[in-house]
Amino acid sequence: MDNNRAAITRELIVILLVVVLLIAAGGLLVRNVVVGLRSLDEGQIAWELDSGELEKTLRDINLEKTLRDLAGKILPAQQAKTAPAASPAAGSKHEITAVRFFEGGQTPPALNQRAYAGQFSAKARIIYTEIAYKNKNYKIADATIPVVFRYLAPDGRQIAELQKNAQPKKDWASAIFTAGASSSWQQGRYTVKIYFDGDHIGDYNFTIQ
Repeated sequence: MDNNRAAITRELIVILLVVVLLIAAGGLLVRNVVVGLRSLDEGQIAWELDSGELEKTLRDINLEKTLRDLAGKILPAQQAKTAPAASPAAGSKHEITAVRFFEGGQTPPALNQRAYAGQFSAKARIIYTEIAYKNKNYKIADATIPVVFRYLAPDGRQIAELQKNAQPKKDWASAIFTAGASSSWQQGRYTVKIYFDGDHIGDYNFTIQ
C-alpha cells in the first residue's frame, strides 16, 4: 500500500511539473502572438506566429531534461529491490558453482542418494546446505577454508550458526562441503547466510510447508 501511495505521489508531482512548464511555454507563445498582432483593413485581426522562434525557445527549455532535473531534486531515489544472491560476491576468493538443500539424518546421505529440494515438510529431521566450489589451491597445496552457515527463521531470528572447516586436498579440482541444522520447523521461508573463507557468498532460501 505504501509503495502504491508513493508511486501515485511521484506521478502527481511529475504531472504538476509538466503543467508548470507548459504554462511557462504558453506565456512565451502569447508574447510572440501579441508581438505579431496586427490590424487589417476591415477590422479583422490576424495572428502571426514565428514558429521557428517558438521551436527554438522550446528546444532551449529542453522539457525532458528540466523534468528529470526537477524530479531528481524533489523525488526520493527509488530503492533498488534486493534478491537472494545466487553467485559469489564481487571480489570473492573462490568460485562457488552451486548451493543446494537436502534433508537427512545425523549422517548425510551419499551424494547419489541426496534428494535436492527447496521445500520441505515440517517433519524434516536435518536440513543440509551443500556448497559446490572450485578449488583455488588445486595442484598447489592442501587447504583449510573456514565456512559459516547462519540459519534464520521466517521472522528473522537466528536459529543456528555452524562454524566448520572445509579441507580440500591439492589434487581436488573441485569439492563439495556440507553442513546441516535441525529445528522445530514452522511454516515459512527460511534463510541461510553463508560465509566462505571470510566472504559472504550469498543468502539462500528454503521453505517449510
